[in-house]
Amino acid sequence: MEKYLTKLKKIIDKIGKQNFFLIVFILITLGLTGLYQTFSLYTASNGVSILDDLKTYTFILSNNEENTITIAAGNSKKMMMTITNSEEKNLKYGIYYSSSSDLSNVSIGHLPTTNNLPKGIIEGNTSYVVSLQIDNNSTSDVTISFGVKYGFITGGELVKADNQYWLEEKIIYLNSVKPGSYVSYMGNNGCDSSTGACVGRNANYTNDTNRGYCGDSTYKFTENGWKLAYIQDDIPYLISGGSPECMCTNSDGTTSNSSCSSYETTSGTPNHFTNLDSKSLTYCNSSYAYNNVCNSDNARNLNEEDYQMITGSTVSSCSNVPESTACGYQNLLIDNGGYYWLKKSTPTTGNTYCWYEYASSVGYNFLGGAGSSYAYGVRPVLKLRSDIEVVGGDGTYKKPYRITPNELKITDLSGWGNHGINYGATLDTTNGTVTTDGSSNYVDAGLTNYDFGSSITLVVRVKINSFSSENCLLGNWESAGGGIYANSSNSGTNHFWFNFHIDGSYRHFDSTYVPSLNTWYTVVATYNGTNLAMYVNGTATSLDTSVSGSTNSVSGKITVSSMPFHIGNNPQPLGTLYEPASATYDSVLIFDRTLSAEEIAEYYSGEITTIDEKDLLVYYNFK
Repeated sequence: MEKYLTKLKKIIDKIGKQNFFLIVFILITLGLTGLYQTFSLYTASNGVSILDDLKTYTFILSNNEENTITIAAGNSKKMMMTITNSEEKNLKYGIYYSSSSDLSNVSIGHLPTTNNLPKGIIEGNTSYVVSLQIDNNSTSDVTISFGVKYGFITGGELVKADNQYWLEEKIIYLNSVKPGSYVSYMGNNGCDSSTGACVGRNANYTNDTNRGYCGDSTYKFTENGWKLAYIQDDIPYLISGGSPECMCTNSDGTTSNSSCSSYETTSGTPNHFTNLDSKSLTYCNSSYAYNNVCNSDNARNLNEEDYQMITGSTVSSCSNVPESTACGYQNLLIDNGGYYWLKKSTPTTGNTYCWYEYASSVGYNFLGGAGSSYAYGVRPVLKLRSDIEVVGGDGTYKKPYRITPNELKITDLSGWGNHGINYGATLDTTNGTVTTDGSSNYVDAGLTNYDFGSSITLVVRVKINSFSSENCLLGNWESAGGGIYANSSNSGTNHFWFNFHIDGSYRHFDSTYVPSLNTWYTVVATYNGTNLAMYVNGTATSLDTSVSGSTNSVSGKITVSSMPFHIGNNPQPLGTLYEPASATYDSVLIFDRTLSAEEIAEYYSGEITTIDEKDLLVYYNFK
């Protein structure tokens, strides 16, 4: 025994008493928590690599080793970072960067395009991929170092040095995405919302296989909604995917959507293009418009300059050859549905240009030429602010880019960049609330066409200001999806209930819980593939079996909704309000998994102060 004590004393003298007792403390802690096997990660582990095109940068997963990359002046780089945890236990991690270069004109951040965040929990024996982008807008090269902080899940917050910065979300502006991308946009300057024109829906739209036409069903539009037309001097321009409205011009200059008496005449043509510009102005939205002004410069019908920016050709180079690329042939922003191209009108009046029919090459203001009952549809072009942000979507038809000016953005704290867009609701960032009035406003929370499969959790911390027969608190249902309600539907008594479209029909859970006005409630709705459940203030509610069709037992997948989630409204394809709610919200969360009863009791029994971040898609606290 004396021999061992002598050896121990020598060890203590060698490493110092303070370090010795720290090591003993760590070992005791690891032994108690069963995490001793992960202690090796505090020394070295080849676990992180960054892929930049075909080159791989590798560095050791350690607080002292870093990976360094240089970005040339005026250049950008997109990279994929892979983090590998080869241990059995889950770990907390956070990617950081540091630099001795001046980063005042450098933008760096992660892109929410992969399934993992730059900071969170990595499971044992798992690799996570995080995408990031660096934009060096300075006149000098910059050198940036990356590293990873890691620790035990129960070990408290990760700590970084003052000159190190966590990798945060990268702000993407509309003027940096690819022209031709789909964009979710809504005009509000007098356009006809009842037909879906404000959201860019084509005239005579029937469904997604017959998206509409003006006057001749032979040439159906192939596009719908809004698209990014082009970018000029950092200014983004939108164009409608097809014809939102059909319109012709009478000889007296008045408009009609039926037979008109003036075709391509000296007076008729200029009047018609004036009418097209006037109609296009109704698609403006001053919150998005250049300099926040709705005028003929910022909202107009497609003109020669727009045509040239989109096709790269001048109108005069189009010489009665419909199949020519100079005539916009097969350019989906111009030759939509194989129908029209632009050429100087005959007779010419100033710089007036006329749409020509693809099939006959006959120049008229109207589809089908003389005697047609409809004019060519309105093709609005909108000049937007340069600082419009992209806050969701991927630019495809099913998931168009969601765009918003910063002042209307509701920040998503999940890390996934599913930021909300405020459509007129009252935001109080001091108290962290948003209020919808039950008649004219809501918050768009995104997640269009998101596939939840067979598990979902919706959470709202809400105070109901008035009851109505509608009152959709949070929903995305339109023959799909689901939502939470507080109304008298189904039972005749105001109560909390929810539904999801599962296995071909809506399945609703009606609770027996009767809420009061002006009282805060934390309401949770869950589905786990076999059961529906509802919780109020952390406690499971009873199923009201007296309500016809009310059930807690169902199986199948939730039907994917083409609508985004709305707070305070049930979204509709036309962009109109349906079942709006008069309520005030403190927090809204959407999970891509089913929270357990224990988790709900722990985190969502009252005011929401801490959250469970696993599979969290959306988190708004309105601050």
